[in-house]
Amino acid sequence: MGETIVIHWMHHCLYDVTGSDLNALRLLTSLRPKLITVVEQDLSHGRNSGAQLFGSQIRNIVVVGGQKRTGEVKVEWEDELVRVGFRPVSLAGNPAAQASLLLGKFPWQGYSLVEENECLKLGWKDFSLLTASAWKLSD
Repeated sequence: MGETIVIHWMHHCLYDVTGSDLNALRLLTSLRPKLITVVEQDLSHGRNSGAQLFGSQIRNIVVVGGQKRTGEVKVEWEDELVRVGFRPVSLAGNPAAQASLLLGKFPWQGYSLVEENECLKLGWKDFSLLTASAWKLSD
């Protein structure tokens, strides 16, 4: 009986930021995981104001990657994961219900949880903070 591998990919936290993201994805593919989960800062700011977007980009550069990230453009991870052989797994239903219950345990008002494109998005008021997604190999 073989082992089951599940990977929680903490993009840009565990490897050299100057390395190739595509090579990292290929390495993950070679491990043949049953599932990959990704939680990342939400950079799809379509509904946010220019000031919010500008402020969030500054925070992203300074906090997440420093000088190495100043010229980086957001990679479309969905396209890259599909390119190396993964397909999205919906987080609607039970995962969304469990996340909503956990969020309800906190006393702060203003947090939101939105299901969008098979992902879960955590927000504060009208500002999207994090996106969680799950992926499995297409086989």
